[in-house]
Amino acid sequence: MLTLFEAVVLGIVQGIAEWLPISSEGMTSLVMINFFGKSLSEALPISIWLHIGTMLAAVVFLRKDIIVILRNIPRYLQRESVEKKANDT
Repeated sequence: MLTLFEAVVLGIVQGIAEWLPISSEGMTSLVMINFFGKSLSEALPISIWLHIGTMLAAVVFLRKDIIVILRNIPRYLQRESVEKKANDT
């Protein structure tokens, strides 16, 4: 089980490392193992939950853009179909 302090530190590490070209899972696992004395078998599930949290945060933050993209998929597919038919003739 994580303490509040450990959770905050890991959240900060995950928040910074996720957007950098480094392994955020590796960074959070290293912090848990080297600084908090967790085993690898304890660190990996926590890292996975951190990734899920990051994904949910990104979806919430980008929700308007995601909605626009999803709404435009039918229009894009229709345009692709029309362009393909025009190229075939």
